[in-house]
Amino acid sequence: MTANCPAANLVIDAPIKTNKDRGTRVVYRGRYYGRPVIVKAYSHPFKRRIDWFLCHYHGRVLRRRGVPAPDIHYSGYAPSLKRYVIIYEHLAGDGDFYWIRTEPERSRRLVGYMKLVRLLAVMHGKGIAQKDTTPGNFLESDGTIYALDEDRMDVRPWPRGKRASLDNLASLITQFPPEARDDTDRIGEVYMKERGWDMDDRWRQYLARRIDKFRAWRSNKRGFYYTGYRGALVMAAIGLAFIGLWLLV
Repeated sequence: MTANCPAANLVIDAPIKTNKDRGTRVVYRGRYYGRPVIVKAYSHPFKRRIDWFLCHYHGRVLRRRGVPAPDIHYSGYAPSLKRYVIIYEHLAGDGDFYWIRTEPERSRRLVGYMKLVRLLAVMHGKGIAQKDTTPGNFLESDGTIYALDEDRMDVRPWPRGKRASLDNLASLITQFPPEARDDTDRIGEVYMKERGWDMDDRWRQYLARRIDKFRAWRSNKRGFYYTGYRGALVMAAIGLAFIGLWLLV
């Protein structure tokens, strides 16, 4: 990594991905010293440095523990953009795994499922979970599956336990097309084998319950589903309302 990021060395193209939080995290294609790159830029007025640091730190842990991830050319402040950025190598290849949602052939979908599940097992064994389990956060290039979006990862110093691992696996499975329901047992068995665990009826039922719960959340069958600081604000407001009612009574 270099000490700075001069404007002459980084050329930004149109954005290819913008997060839903008012565009404060934007992914661009670009060129850095003439090489094609992917640039992730942070522009939140209050927490852009924190967001950048978490991604930078998680990325270092990911690579140190041997999880495949794109190389980082530069990480730090970019004066030309007035933002904190992380510049990744541009991986040529088959692209992300969104294709499994539209692939009509079951055998090809199953191959895609298993590739993601095996990488997830490797990550869990090294103490890393991808909280945003969309297939777009995994990419295949030259036969290697890469983990993306370090911002949304949860990093621990020890391997993930069974419950936490199956919860994360269930979240991933709910991102697969509905037809994946018929392959759930097989997916679970492959995952457990990769972790060196036995898939007995207890854990098979646990995985099925967690999948149903995540599906219900995603379809809003149980009402609104808040995450992050918005969820904390909502819960605080509800708590204050109850305290106010209790004081009035």
